[in-house]
Amino acid sequence: MVPPGAQDRASEERQYHQRLSRALGHDYRLGELIGRGGFGSVYAAWDKRLERDVAVKALRHDLFPSPSILRRFEREAKAVAKLRHPNILPIYTIGEGEGMAYMVMPLVEGESLRTRMERVGKLPVEEAVRITTEAARALDAAHGRGFVHRDVKPENIMLDGEERRVLLMDFGIAKAAASDETGLTGAGFILGSPWYMSPEQASGDTDVDHRADLYALGSVAYEMLSGRRPFKAKNLQELVYLHVTRAPVDLRTVEPEIPASVSGPIMTCLAKDRNDRFDSARSLVHALSEALPPARSWEQHAPTSRPTGVGTTLALGIFLLAFTAIGLSWLNDVAVTVADVSERGEGFRLAVMLLLPFQYLAMFLMALGTGVILWNVSLHYRRHRRLRTALAQTFPRPTKGVVVFAGTTAALLIWITLVFIMPTLQAMSASVEAPLPASARFAIWISTTVQAWWWVPFGGALVLYVVWQHRTGKSLVQVLKEPLRWPGASGRHGK
Repeated sequence: MVPPGAQDRASEERQYHQRLSRALGHDYRLGELIGRGGFGSVYAAWDKRLERDVAVKALRHDLFPSPSILRRFEREAKAVAKLRHPNILPIYTIGEGEGMAYMVMPLVEGESLRTRMERVGKLPVEEAVRITTEAARALDAAHGRGFVHRDVKPENIMLDGEERRVLLMDFGIAKAAASDETGLTGAGFILGSPWYMSPEQASGDTDVDHRADLYALGSVAYEMLSGRRPFKAKNLQELVYLHVTRAPVDLRTVEPEIPASVSGPIMTCLAKDRNDRFDSARSLVHALSEALPPARSWEQHAPTSRPTGVGTTLALGIFLLAFTAIGLSWLNDVAVTVADVSERGEGFRLAVMLLLPFQYLAMFLMALGTGVILWNVSLHYRRHRRLRTALAQTFPRPTKGVVVFAGTTAALLIWITLVFIMPTLQAMSASVEAPLPASARFAIWISTTVQAWWWVPFGGALVLYVVWQHRTGKSLVQVLKEPLRWPGASGRHGK
């Protein structure tokens, strides 16, 4: 049953998508919705001219309702585009049409810090310090050019690639939207995220400087290290009151295992009086660089917690090995049955026996892979003391290359079985006087059907692939060229 209002929302989403597609014009092919935020919606798109994947952020109309505010946003975006820093997500271009303002950015291959924290809970101290340090470096570069972010939060911190490099995004939007024409004066109060808002923003102060970003980053770091936000509140009014009047519980009280050299700089960022915080993001970077010296006795004996993906890769490999082992075991059972009822089946049994070493090898590799997986889970569990986190660290999302390899290998095994092994069994069964087992007859029927109607699954898979790629925003020519590209020669990085 369709929930009430779901069809209306879907219709509105389609209309919104069509408007944005018309606003982008012929240079971009708009893809699917990939996220929503406080300032608008983000879509995947394909840059036709430069042949690259990009992200398009359509800004909320109520925040940019007039030409003067759009011009203000354009000035801010041009200034932000001049920022060159490895931890700042750049802006490719901006535009306006169909009554909508938008910005085009690189399409990040990764996830937001919010998504990661929702998946694994609190982060290891080393990872949280690294993310905080890289974000602080990005803020230092922006503050040096006169920019105040005003909306630092986990949703605006992207973790790019396997190394999870920090990319801070949405610079300049809050300042551009802070205008009397929007009815949102005191924009720090309205537009900043309430959970990470500095006391001066919460109190409606319009004189917000770079130290508000340090407070917000300290709040993000507090959540990464403890698994909880600095304040808990039942409503917005209570949350604002706590930001203005109360100090958060010390990090070491919440998590005693956090070193004082780490909690100290974070709590300094969360000082109520901005004069008591660090004077610059660079000072925070220096403090955190000295927070985790290499010679720490408890760290020397602690296992690493970096997710390498070994569990995910091995799990896919074990699945393929299990498929092979079960198939060979079944063939051996069929061969033994056939040999017992007919002398003509003896040759088939001897042929299958030649494959049995591969079955034993597959079983040995399955046991070995399972042992490695259990060992990795135990290492991560000793580090985090949470089974859910240990499993998330051991089994991260597989990379595109692993998925393609596993799918290709599985398809190859199925193809060999249907095209070579089953026809041999089918030809042999015609000369066997006794009936074959039911499982063998069923397998032969499937093989015969596939041989007669092979073009149906092949054509269906091809159509689904073309439709799926076309929905991501690629033209038909690009879809057909995609399988011919050398792996790694291009990708959804756009940077």
